[in-house]
Amino acid sequence: MIEEVFPKAFFTIFDIPNFDELSEFCSKYNHTDKEQFTWQEGCKVDTTHIEVNDAVAILTPTLKEFSRQLDYNFDCTCHDPWLNHYTRDSFQEVHSHAEHDFAAVFFMNEGEGFSKLYFYDSIGMSQSRWAQILPRYCNTTRTFNTQKGKVIMFPGWLDHGVTRHQSDTTRITMACNFNFQF
Repeated sequence: MIEEVFPKAFFTIFDIPNFDELSEFCSKYNHTDKEQFTWQEGCKVDTTHIEVNDAVAILTPTLKEFSRQLDYNFDCTCHDPWLNHYTRDSFQEVHSHAEHDFAAVFFMNEGEGFSKLYFYDSIGMSQSRWAQILPRYCNTTRTFNTQKGKVIMFPGWLDHGVTRHQSDTTRITMACNFNFQF
């Protein structure tokens, strides 16, 4: 029996507990920042910075649900929350948030032709000759459709990106990073 030695990647997707409240909060940020974040050099997406102190209360219900799913009560700090505005042909290159313990992406809307979040396994077997023998272990991406009202949470070191947006309707997500406080 073949067993994976070091399963490492995981994610969870669940309903945003206070979606209506979060949606109203995000709608107050209807501009994009003129100055890009330093990480935007390899992508095409408009962003809006959100002050951490403004975001903490609105994110608390989601963090409580994540804590329940982990079966571990934790404290954490939030870092650099922002809104992404994907217009036609916008995308996000493969990247990680390795300096943070976990990340969250909140899907604020959905539609036909919307770009998709994907995870990328940069250290997978797909580049080796094992791909011919065990192709089921060699998939390098896992793609997700945008789901309005959902949040996806995952370890910060997990490589991910966003496919090219093929809609004239702007796709909006809120994203942020967190670090555990022990």
